[in-house]
Amino acid sequence: MLVSADGHVITLADLSASCLHPAEVVLTESSSAVTIVERTEPDSPPTGCARAFEPDALTIRLRDPVGRRVLLDGTTGRPLRWFDQRRELRPTYLPAGFSAWPPDMPFAFPYLDVPPGAFCTQMFHGSSGWLAITQLLGGAHDSRLKAGWPGTVFRWHGVRVRGHRGWLAWDRLTWYEGGQSVLIVAGGRLVRLSGQSAPLLLAIARSLR
Repeated sequence: MLVSADGHVITLADLSASCLHPAEVVLTESSSAVTIVERTEPDSPPTGCARAFEPDALTIRLRDPVGRRVLLDGTTGRPLRWFDQRRELRPTYLPAGFSAWPPDMPFAFPYLDVPPGAFCTQMFHGSSGWLAITQLLGGAHDSRLKAGWPGTVFRWHGVRVRGHRGWLAWDRLTWYEGGQSVLIVAGGRLVRLSGQSAPLLLAIARSLR
């Protein structure tokens, strides 16, 4: 769940309904809390996806900024973890021809190798491949993003990233910094053409502001 920098917009990754059935969000605001209930309509026809791995999200606008109010799950009554977009790290360096994708969305759905929590994922596409930068809030030992797809084993090598201990695999770089784990993943021809992805991933990491 992502809260915009001005506190007025909440964006949720629509994982349960993505490519299956449309969903709606019921929102209740009070002076102390914002209560969110996500509902799906199982009897409605499937919506389908325009293309594979297309981000699917639900965006809701609040009457007032979140501020110090608590975000609550209307089904369980428990507080929801959320990511403040003001903490989003933007790359000032990208490979030539790369741009945000899709340009009108602040984040995309998390990969299966991202554990649950307050996260923000930025996607970038170019003619030679794609990049994803994910931030996940919460304390961790080294990084919470060293997991992989079920059955996948990465050969991690220790590196220094922005003054912190990090871990590098053939197509990804992860480290823990300032109360959050950060993961950069490269894919497509970008990795094959670069031969060794370490310089590229480290350059992107150093450029984050």
